[in-house]
Amino acid sequence: MLDRWKHTDQNITDRNARKEVWEDLTVKSVSAFEPFAKHVRLKLRLLPMTARRRKQLDDLNFQKPFAANESLSQWFDVGLLEWPGNANVPKRTIPPDEVAFIKKMVQRRHILIHNHGIVDQEYLDLSGDTSLALGERLRIRSAEAKRFLDRVREMGLNLLDCVEQGFDW
Repeated sequence: MLDRWKHTDQNITDRNARKEVWEDLTVKSVSAFEPFAKHVRLKLRLLPMTARRRKQLDDLNFQKPFAANESLSQWFDVGLLEWPGNANVPKRTIPPDEVAFIKKMVQRRHILIHNHGIVDQEYLDLSGDTSLALGERLRIRSAEAKRFLDRVREMGLNLLDCVEQGFDW
């Protein structure tokens, strides 16, 4: 996806074609993150837990990364927003301003998929975005698409390091 972003940014000049790519990357970034996170979840399933907890883990929706992060933090002391670090891999934390940006972009993704990009009241309530008005068509800019791809990648790395290196397997 980062290669597609770079190619588009450097080679595509048509505004509508670029708009379509930025929107597509915004949608697909979380769509690609979900199967990755589900794969990492398989490692967590190896830990002893109750049947109820296993069901909750299996039902975890990674398209809602903040809810997933909250549950993983409570259940296993791991998450998407922070890797505490170790001797091999330094600490990584997604800062609060980036968390707000991710929340906004997750909601934008939702609006792109379910409302053809037209802002509704739910979007305004959940995203914290004050730059758009009810009924307006949102736009994803090049820098936003790249920044979101980078943050989703970082959440994936945090989850992977937390699970792979954070436990005494």
